[in-house]
Amino acid sequence: MTDGSVEQGLEHHLHTTGIHEFVFHESSHRIVDVWLSHTTAIAKTTPSTTIVRYLLVYSSKDMLPLMHVFSRLQKLIREMPDRHYTRVAVMHQPNFMVSIAQLFIKALGTGDKDRVRFFSLDDREAAVAWLLRDD
Repeated sequence: MTDGSVEQGLEHHLHTTGIHEFVFHESSHRIVDVWLSHTTAIAKTTPSTTIVRYLLVYSSKDMLPLMHVFSRLQKLIREMPDRHYTRVAVMHQPNFMVSIAQLFIKALGTGDKDRVRFFSLDDREAAVAWLLRDD
């Protein structure tokens, strides 16, 4: 890993493969805001024709505040209509409510700009392989 930064409850690493890895150690509005400030900075410096790859590792037993995530992402999408493409692999605990998270993602209505897929925490190799695909 290169370019590692650690803030209380959240780590960010930019791998040599170009994957931005965010490791969440807690679930709070503050962590969501910190994470989105990182992704906003990445978005502002990335050409719109580029695919940005995110690996989100969610090891906390508590759910992120999904309504807060959803409202912040909606705002970000509205503010940056010409943003880059994203490919996001979310690694989660077995109790993570994937079906609810998928509904939130679908409701964002980002069309073909974003691809999101969910993986269990023990399936890192598959998550990284999927992120690196170009399809």
